[in-house]
Amino acid sequence: MKNVRKEVLEAIKPSKKEKGQLQKSITATLKKLNGSLKRAKAIIGGSGAKGTFLKNQKDADIFVLYEKEFSHNHNISDELEKTIKSLFPIYQRIHGSRDYFQVKNDVLFEFVPIIKIRRPSEAENITDISPLHSAWVLKHASEKQKDDIRLLKAFCKANHIYGAESHIKGFSGYVCEILIIHYGSFEKTLRSASAWKEKTVIDPAKYYKRKNVFMAMNASKIQAPLIIVDPVQESRNAAAALSADCFHAFKDQAKKLQKKPSASFFRQKDMTKESIIRIAKNKPVFIVKANLLDGKDDIVGSKALKVFTFLKAELERGGFVLLESQHQFQGSAFMMWFILEADPIPASFIHKGPPLSLPKHVAVFKKRYPSAKPVNGILQVAVKRKFPRAGDLFKKSISSPYNKDKVKQIQQIHIA
Repeated sequence: MKNVRKEVLEAIKPSKKEKGQLQKSITATLKKLNGSLKRAKAIIGGSGAKGTFLKNQKDADIFVLYEKEFSHNHNISDELEKTIKSLFPIYQRIHGSRDYFQVKNDVLFEFVPIIKIRRPSEAENITDISPLHSAWVLKHASEKQKDDIRLLKAFCKANHIYGAESHIKGFSGYVCEILIIHYGSFEKTLRSASAWKEKTVIDPAKYYKRKNVFMAMNASKIQAPLIIVDPVQESRNAAAALSADCFHAFKDQAKKLQKKPSASFFRQKDMTKESIIRIAKNKPVFIVKANLLDGKDDIVGSKALKVFTFLKAELERGGFVLLESQHQFQGSAFMMWFILEADPIPASFIHKGPPLSLPKHVAVFKKRYPSAKPVNGILQVAVKRKFPRAGDLFKKSISSPYNKDKVKQIQQIHIA
């Protein structure tokens, strides 16, 4: 692993020159912004503030801190827009729980208005806590651990499980930082992750040393397969957005990397028709690619994900057993594939009805299915399938009006 670590860090760690250029651009922008702000102060946030960003990172978060008293009488997004508009001729207002702004020059800057707080309980929006996250990471992460954080981020990115956005539901940058600091290193994180069970609890600040997190934390925060208690906010699960698919993908890839260390685990690989067919191993496989709509990644990604969920549900409702169903975002495209147990399937299936002990329900069932007969005290009937061949069902599902406003178009890559 030592040689792999060295090779990967050379590829993902920014050079002193790159760090200097990014810092120069950030410093100039902060100076420009702070020179015009009257009731707020701009600071660097995100991985730029923590020193955990990757090579070729061309974006930076700028947090604009407003005093709490001022925010009570003013819309701080509107206030920030006045300043942004006066300084940058071209900008974009991004709508969210609290609107923020994007300006693209040599670096894509995101200007996020937040309330200046001292403790998490004062926050009115999750972004208000971000400077506290940065402070915690800076306080606890050594320089070596910052490299470990980079390794973990690159590992997650390569396996398409990086980011807490709703269309990804993976590991956020902050979660990667917490994991490395908690376990001590990248290698120890891999070893520990390989043994994770669903509902594993990670509590770096030991808030729940003497109490049950599942009894104390809000139920909505503990639905995810992994509970990472935010070290600066004990009521929050930092991994609340994590999906079961990303959780298990992380575990599986961690095991594989430890078994056979290779830099290839850190290189992002887009799935192709050929690679998916190899995975299918002669099983029926259906592959489609959709072009994403224009717009904010989180929104267009969520819409595309609905198409995937719809196609998967249609196959399952049609009686087909899915061995694997996966998707992958590839720039402006969205690849989906479905591997089936069998195709075609029997032209009819046995539909079970109510037990004979429920006469009212029996009457309704027999009215709908006159040929139904009792088997072991339960009504059953053979029902003819509309689509015994998955290809016919799949083509119909792809052209469904449901998909029209969610992606630009869907292209059939492979149906067999």
